[in-house]
Amino acid sequence: MTFNKVVLSWEAAYGTAYQIQVSSDNSTWSTVYTRSGGSGGLETLNFASTTARYVRMYGTARATQWGYSLWAFEVYDTGTVISPTITASAGAGGSISPSGSVSVASGASRSFTITPATGYSIASVLVDGPTWAPSAPTPSATSLRPTPSRPASPPQAERPRESPALPT
Repeated sequence: MTFNKVVLSWEAAYGTAYQIQVSSDNSTWSTVYTRSGGSGGLETLNFASTTARYVRMYGTARATQWGYSLWAFEVYDTGTVISPTITASAGAGGSISPSGSVSVASGASRSFTITPATGYSIASVLVDGPTWAPSAPTPSATSLRPTPSRPASPPQAERPRESPALPT
């Protein structure tokens, strides 16, 4: 999990000094935030984005004799916006539009139009590694929603629409 914000909702027994620590194995801990002068109540702690499986509050000084007591311990990712880039190109036997580097907002889809040159038909389309080949050219548009094979791949990108084969 990747996150960069922790919200602590303290009871009367709060920490005046503490650390937010993270770990990938629940054995080795790293400090991502250090707080001194804590005042209890609701405390929102922002820090550099980090990736870990475990997160804890490690108390170093308490406000009362009763230890540390939390109503809630919330962990957030404030959301890094990812805009994948699709690089679209066609060989000498046709064109694709838009072509070149096309930025796509996270979670959005983008359509591309493939047009074969005179005397050519579409034999296959390469999308994020795997090749898609139509079983037979048809006059209707078809749609492919590939499953991304790498984390950097655009999510659920639409395959370019197929143009009908032109007579040779």
